[in-house]
Amino acid sequence: MYGFSVIWRYPTPLGGIDLGRVHSMQMHPTVAQILGIAPSPQAVMPPVELPMPAEVGVPVRP
Repeated sequence: MYGFSVIWRYPTPLGGIDLGRVHSMQMHPTVAQILGIAPSPQAVMPPVELPMPAEVGVPVRP
């Protein structure tokens, strides 16, 4: 999986939740989980535990 990541802090709070400590090696398995595909066999870190949108007050479109 090739790609790039931009991590940026907006100058004013946007809301959201604290995911706790996240290691850069968790990015690949997390993206694979979001896309519904198997991560690389070399991806040994667990994915970031993301809450369901409804759990954080985000409306889900049907």
